[in-house]
Formats: sequence, C-alpha cells, structure tokens
Amino acid sequence: MWPDFDGLIDETDGTISFNTEEWSCTDPDTCQFCRKISDTEFEYIQLKEDVFDKLKVKGYGKNALDFLYGRTTPVDWYQEIIDVDEYDEDEVDEYLEPYGYDKSDNQLIAECIFETDVVQCV
Repeated sequence: MWPDFDGLIDETDGTISFNTEEWSCTDPDTCQFCRKISDTEFEYIQLKEDVFDKLKVKGYGKNALDFLYGRTTPVDWYQEIIDVDEYDEDEVDEYLEPYGYDKSDNQLIAECIFETDVVQCV
C-alpha cells in the first residue's frame, strides 16, 4: 500500500511538512522517521539517499525534520505503512534475521520490513 502523503503536503508550495510531535526519529544517520498508527501499524518515511546528500542533512539528526521543512516533496522520500499483522511468524523471522534481532516489539518488526522491502538496506 502506498500512502498518499495526505495532510503532509503544504498546499501553497507542494513541500512536505511533518508534525514533529507525531513523528519520531528512528535512524538519524539515514533521516528515517516513524509514526505510530496503531499497536501493529506504523508509517515509516526515509529521505532518499541522493536528496540526503544534496541537502547536506548529515549532522541534523533528530532535528532533521525541522531543517527539511519546506525543502522536500513526496518524490524525495521513501514511505510506507506497515501492518505487522499482515505477516506470519515465519515471514517476521525472515525479516528480522539479517539484522540479528529476535521478535521484540512491533515497531522494530515494522522497521525491518520497511528497510528490507521499501528502502532495501539489507
């Protein structure tokens, strides 16, 4: 499922703006953020590598969203909503194994799925 950036696009200029109280930084080195939708469903975003390099985001860490406010559009981001209930136990094990994680919390499982299927970090 590909989200439509509903409510994230500034209508005046088409740039992305995130509510930093709703989004938490899950990896400052890659500008990756997560928003909890439910106990099993999480939305992940991550700035694409070429945009990360072009905008010189390295070093902003958890403050990157403030820096990026008004500087990016939807095409600059990887984005996906992950519901861990849609994956069986064997699939979850396959997603966690390359990272060396055991089953833990649903957010970590969702992050591994996002990085493997969307960003393809593994």
